Amino acid sequence: MRWKLALIAILAVIAVVVASIEFQLWNPRRAAVEARYIADDSRFINIDGLRLHYKVTGQGPAVLLWHGNFGSLDFYDGWVEALSDRYRLIRFDVNGYGLSGPDEKTDFTIERRLMIARTLLDELGVDRYFVVGTSFAAPMAYRDAAERPERVLGLMLANAGGLPRAPGGEINQPLPNPVRQWLRERYRSRGFWQGVANNLHYNDEIVTPELVERFFLMNNMRGRGPDNAVGLKHFQIGDAPGYLASVTQPTLVLWGGASILPYSEADRYEAYLENAPVRVVKIDGLGHMFAEDDPELTAGLFDNFARLVLEGTWPEDGENAVAEVAAE
Repeated sequence: MRWKLALIAILAVIAVVVASIEFQLWNPRRAAVEARYIADDSRFINIDGLRLHYKVTGQGPAVLLWHGNFGSLDFYDGWVEALSDRYRLIRFDVNGYGLSGPDEKTDFTIERRLMIARTLLDELGVDRYFVVGTSFAAPMAYRDAAERPERVLGLMLANAGGLPRAPGGEINQPLPNPVRQWLRERYRSRGFWQGVANNLHYNDEIVTPELVERFFLMNNMRGRGPDNAVGLKHFQIGDAPGYLASVTQPTLVLWGGASILPYSEADRYEAYLENAPVRVVKIDGLGHMFAEDDPELTAGLFDNFARLVLEGTWPEDGENAVAEVAAE
């Protein structure tokens, strides 16, 4: 009889633990995360049922900045410091990330994300703009350029995902153990995010306890893990070669030697961008999180790129402009 009671007690404890993980009772509440990270210049707007967090800083030609997977608009803080005296920098937390949310729809498709960004630009009265995309956000950036040549002035892709891959690639694949996958979708420890941050950055000094805590809190708040899992399932790039071939605007492709994506991906982008005036820049000492690893260098590369585009001398003077920044 005692062993039956013990078994019932053990099963009850297991059930409570599983339920607490499923309902994310161990995860930080959204209100606590927002209280920590909402800044004086934070703004919110409701678009298609999404409470979108964004910031607009500076004056000059408009630049739409897309952050990457597990990131937030804070990724471009260093660029804001370097460029806001001559550009109007528009940053936002892509739905499913950062402080954006809650979202009435579980639609994380490229099409909806593009619609949200374009609606924001219209609300801000932006007509023409540069667009910068990195990692998983690259397809949103290059599709925007391909579909709106009359509005996108120039395109910068940095450590960009979004190219066709062979089945079974390692990046963003589910874990083979379904229990571990279920757990990862609902709770990821600070140790997990420490490893992610170390993997994505080349500059060790960037990976501070505060940066790891930001990864942990923003990606671990209640509801966020399942959103990420749905978002990966919705990530369908479509006819990437076709979109890239339709890009005709000046394009800068930046790649870090320590990115999680190899240099060969930059070469593939160059080949697909067959109708765009494109230059590829490769920097060995740069990680996947390029704008955090070296904000001064990467912001300088964008600045020279945008200046030459506005002057009408890209890509002819592009090589010299890149060399000038690299030598500083």
